[in-house]
Amino acid sequence: LHYIAIRSRNDVDTKADIALDLLNYSAFKKALTAMGIDDDDNVDRLARETACSPTILRRRLSKNPAIRTPAWADDNDSAKSLVPMALIGAWHAELEADCKILSCVADGKYKTIEDNIVRLLRFDDSPVWSAGRYRGVASKIDALFAIAGMITQLDLDRFFKAAESVLSESDPALELPEEDRWAAALLCRKKRNYSGVMREGICETLVILSVRGNNLFQSRLGIDVEDRVTALIRKLLIPLTLEKLLSHDHDLPHYAEAAPDEFLTIIEEDLRCSDPVVFGLLKPDS
Repeated sequence: LHYIAIRSRNDVDTKADIALDLLNYSAFKKALTAMGIDDDDNVDRLARETACSPTILRRRLSKNPAIRTPAWADDNDSAKSLVPMALIGAWHAELEADCKILSCVADGKYKTIEDNIVRLLRFDDSPVWSAGRYRGVASKIDALFAIAGMITQLDLDRFFKAAESVLSESDPALELPEEDRWAAALLCRKKRNYSGVMREGICETLVILSVRGNNLFQSRLGIDVEDRVTALIRKLLIPLTLEKLLSHDHDLPHYAEAAPDEFLTIIEEDLRCSDPVVFGLLKPDS
């Protein structure tokens, strides 16, 4: 017997064998054309409204009210309670540092967030999941598009402050000799205060806000979200040091996707120096 186990993008228990990422514009347009939607204006509008996400497209095109506007997005209290969870993405519910970040973004006690998780899980097509010690949203981009109208400038301010706090944490394993770093958490309990799933979730949010944030918020809130993401990436990396590059090793691809021009500028500025920092990464490894 063969089976396919489908998991949400933000699950943290195992790595997926096959990952279905968002469609690019050309593939999205080709799919809509095959569905009979071939008017360029409609294609462009749906691409902006859905960020080329099939799940959001399903909501936009559905004639079923329960699908078009899920109950959790139609209820103001539920939608507002989902804001900090959608911005963070996933977290470890038993790590004090993770819980404090959620409390900061939500501007409330973490116990309230756990209560909201229980309440949101009762909805059909629930936007959140809970597995053991971990919590998260099923589809971050779907949730953000559904509740964008409930997100305020203060919510975004708190998120960017939390993102800086989490992503600026250096890797304590770098304090060990290079040959021992791979086992830092096992040998001497040297590990970050914030969980890896929270770092990754915040990085993914920065990418979404950079690409789609102005469509969601600029006309209503009057802020350039893309500029704020770019400023944060520069603040995290400047002044560029080898320790920063090593600390952000897994996050650098996200930074490059969230602020590509700024990221390339930082690297190019370093390469023009007499002793580029990035050369410190190019060496033999045992």
